[in-house]
This record gives sequence, C-alpha cells and structure tokens, in this order.
Amino acid sequence: MARLQIRPGRLLAILQLAVAFWLATTSSYLTSAAPPPPVPHPPVYPRLAAPPPERGGAEALIN
Repeated sequence: MARLQIRPGRLLAILQLAVAFWLATTSSYLTSAAPPPPVPHPPVYPRLAAPPPERGGAEALIN
C-alpha cells in the first residue's frame, strides 16, 4: 500500500487553511455578545371614539 506523501510546505498550507476556516466559522460565536434587550413599547391605550363630524352644509340647513 502506497503511503500518502505530503511535502512540509503543503502540510503547512493545509494547516493554515484549516485554521482559517475554523476561525471564520467560530469567530462569530466568540465575538457575538448577548442579543440586546427588547425595546419596551409605549403602553397601548384604548382608542378614543372619534368626535362626531361637524355638521355643516345641507345637514345644518335641514335640521
């Protein structure tokens, strides 16, 4: 069975690629802080009834 021969320069390049890939995939987990707290929303008040429309024009003449 033939042995796989890897030159030292190639081994270093493969190792560098592996470390770069590992750093790229885990750095977001290492540097990300906890998510910011949710922004409190203003209190929701019940909607006030709209004032009656002003009476004008033909309505004012009839009534």
